[in-house]
Amino acid sequence: MLLAFLGVLIFSWTLPASRFAAPEMGGLAVGVFRNLIGAAVAVVVLIVAKEKFPARQHWKSIILATIGTVGFGTSVAIAMKDLPSAHGAVVIAVIPLTTALLAVLRAKERPPLNFWIGIVVGCSTVVTFLISQNGGSLKFHPADLWLLAALVFSAFTYVEGAKVTRHMPGWKVVSWILVFTLPVILPASIYMLVQNPQILNLTPIAWGGLLYVALFSAYLGFFPWYHSFTLVGISRAGVIQLLQPLMTFVWGALFLGEQLTPAILIAGAVVLGSTVLCWKK
Repeated sequence: MLLAFLGVLIFSWTLPASRFAAPEMGGLAVGVFRNLIGAAVAVVVLIVAKEKFPARQHWKSIILATIGTVGFGTSVAIAMKDLPSAHGAVVIAVIPLTTALLAVLRAKERPPLNFWIGIVVGCSTVVTFLISQNGGSLKFHPADLWLLAALVFSAFTYVEGAKVTRHMPGWKVVSWILVFTLPVILPASIYMLVQNPQILNLTPIAWGGLLYVALFSAYLGFFPWYHSFTLVGISRAGVIQLLQPLMTFVWGALFLGEQLTPAILIAGAVVLGSTVLCWKK
């Protein structure tokens, strides 16, 4: 549980960090270069560790997780160019539900009834909060479509990557996932640099945001995250991510000048209770 919490704590900075970088270099560029930098670090780690290429039976899951990694990072970065991090956090809070559903379909997990009650209550709370923030209507910003796509991409990253962690440590899995992104990410990054040589001429705060999502959100955060999946299962570990919106709201209020309203605190308390219910045996 502590490992899952550490992973979520690291991931909770993804949206604010993306907002630091996306306005200057564009959301798509953040998604591409975050994976390129993460993959470069992963290559060095694998070479130093003298790791062999994954066995063929793991390729399918690694490729699916790779698609999820590229899709999630790109979708979130594009969305965060136009949306506040608190708004994005509410939509992303539904990730535990999509992850649990995919874990049932792909990893054959069977969570107990109290888990489903807790996760539905938690996800319903954040959806209700989203509607209330939009004046009681379902008027979504066009960028919400990118966040909805991120829900699906993230679930594939978590579930397919976790399936491979049954056969190798989590740090190896996420390293190979990032390496598998290179055939797409490397040409895309070269094209962007040729088209706009000034794309990496960033302010220090934008560089900080890019390096955070590259080194922590795309790489180091998955070390404890995937290991927690191995210990307690995808569904039970993944539900800890219900806490991520509350963390992101706090970071947005402290560092981005966003407002921390009573409604956010109430929603966070309900989500916390839902998380406890999911973990009860």
